[in-house]
Amino acid sequence: MSKTNPVLVILLYMYVVLGSCNLAFSQTNISETDVIVNIVDLKYTGSVGWGDIYSCKIKGAMQEEISDTIISLYVSCCGDSSDKETDSIIKNVAKKNLQVIAKFRQIQNDKTYVNYITGFIDKENRTWKMIDLKSIVK
Repeated sequence: MSKTNPVLVILLYMYVVLGSCNLAFSQTNISETDVIVNIVDLKYTGSVGWGDIYSCKIKGAMQEEISDTIISLYVSCCGDSSDKETDSIIKNVAKKNLQVIAKFRQIQNDKTYVNYITGFIDKENRTWKMIDLKSIVK
């Protein structure tokens, strides 16, 4: 019978316990409603994985679920046709310095990153997926 390294057991235990704590922490205060947000000042900050990151200011949210004023919006460019259309619209909005009205829905996410969906993580560590672009305001 082989001996089990106690350090390995402790590390494995910490991984399991802290991983479940992260999951519990990241999904507190789950919103049941969609949130409509007016986004302004989109600025391209770089690319990660299969999409682009934009720094954005939130001019106003129709609901109180999102209190952030600045977000890092990840825009996936390689999903379905709606992702490609959203990517094109966001690039145009950023280039022409326009405003956009977007609808977001909170989703389950046990990652500390946005998980390659078009959306963002707020300061309360909740993941918000963009589900619709309502209009572009000139």
